[in-house]
Amino acid sequence: MFIGEYHHSLDEKGRLVLPAKFRAALADDGTATGFVSKGQERCLYIQPEDEWRTMAEKVKALPLTDKRGRAFSRGFFGSSESIQVDGQGRVMIPGPLREWAGLTDKAVLVGLLDRIEVWDPEVWATVSAESDDFYTTIEEKITHEDL
Repeated sequence: MFIGEYHHSLDEKGRLVLPAKFRAALADDGTATGFVSKGQERCLYIQPEDEWRTMAEKVKALPLTDKRGRAFSRGFFGSSESIQVDGQGRVMIPGPLREWAGLTDKAVLVGLLDRIEVWDPEVWATVSAESDDFYTTIEEKITHEDL
């Protein structure tokens, strides 16, 4: 399970240090591996292999006759890369994905249970502020549905 928000740097080669808690959650067999792919709102998703494969099956099931489904399949499979955490706790973020997400030398990692989102700090500040606006409304709905 991935939870929390962390601010980290990317080195000149595009390597990003993952928090220890995130590395542990990626290591189901002792080796920390997973996939990185395009996410929503210009973030990247880092997912354990089983979560990525679950998503891949859903994408694979999209009808070939649906133009939007084909476009999503291309974006999802075409951008995804397998990753492995190195001995220093880093993962390599491929150049095209860094460019797509606007990542340069800093990143914000946000744990969302089954995935890690990787954000450009400026974009994250905007998205986070927008999310805060929804939080109270949704939280009230969730807690009051039980009454």
